[in-house]
Amino acid sequence: MVSTTFQSRLFNILILIASLCVVLLSAEIFLRIFMPVNYLKPRKPIPQDAWRELIHKPSDIPGLDYELRPNVEKFTKDALVRTNSYGMRDDELSIKRDNVFRIAVIGDSFTFGFGVENEETYPSVLEKLLNETGSNYKYEVLNFGVGGYSSKDEALVVRYKVMPRNPDLLIIGYVSNDPETDPIQPLHAYYHKPVWWQHSHLLRLIAKTKNNLDMEYYGGGDYVSYLHHYPPKWETVLDAFKNIRDAANSRNIKVVVAIFPCRREIYNKVKDVASGFGFIVVGMNESFSTYPLRELSLPDGHPNILGYQVAARAIRGALVNNQLLPR
Repeated sequence: MVSTTFQSRLFNILILIASLCVVLLSAEIFLRIFMPVNYLKPRKPIPQDAWRELIHKPSDIPGLDYELRPNVEKFTKDALVRTNSYGMRDDELSIKRDNVFRIAVIGDSFTFGFGVENEETYPSVLEKLLNETGSNYKYEVLNFGVGGYSSKDEALVVRYKVMPRNPDLLIIGYVSNDPETDPIQPLHAYYHKPVWWQHSHLLRLIAKTKNNLDMEYYGGGDYVSYLHHYPPKWETVLDAFKNIRDAANSRNIKVVVAIFPCRREIYNKVKDVASGFGFIVVGMNESFSTYPLRELSLPDGHPNILGYQVAARAIRGALVNNQLLPR
């Protein structure tokens, strides 16, 4: 009697599991055919013969999906991009001399300079401004910016790329989407190795639904607020700042965080945290507000030539006022 009851229950459980599998499989097939879910969908691999046409490549640094290719010269985003042998959008590096004060700038596409020439990016403009002061020092401002990088990526750049270049000062270019770690940006989507569940439309739909609920709860439906209030996202910034601080402190290097224009609430949150780590904060809101926004930005929202000049002047002023330059 007991054996029969057990077999009956086991049979019912197996029927339930089989039914659930059929329902899930049917839902997956339905979504694939009629309602494809593109959220976090793995991108198709780039053809092998197209690699040479790109200015990026997979990175060998653990945790970093991609980086700039070295020794590239390519016209993209309406501007000529040239990289040096270190994979930086900058001139070739020379051996650092005693009278050289080297500043490393780390950031995303705002630092890289989408839509402008190499010499028009704010690191290049800042270098020119500093070398016009008549100092006995020669200033080198190195551009480590790469489009799509998050704060998490930038901390890895500091550790593996910046510190071996012997900088005297670090500048972090902060943009309001820097807490973003999901492979949403096109470059991350191409180079990020997808996890197993991203191959399922049904599981991506569940992930999308959860993301929308989290965005509503933590950000009131606003994406930028969500990034700065949803703990798993915001904590990536805290971890990145901590790692950057530790790397800088090991060599007694000061860190400047240049916050590009954003809402006052976001600016205050980032400023308070950066200041808590001992960083000098440069806010761009006031500097950019002296011009109409359309005069400082490209159609895609990135700063234009004038915007980068305004940013470089604001940073130079902060370096002087905080006595961060050699006397």
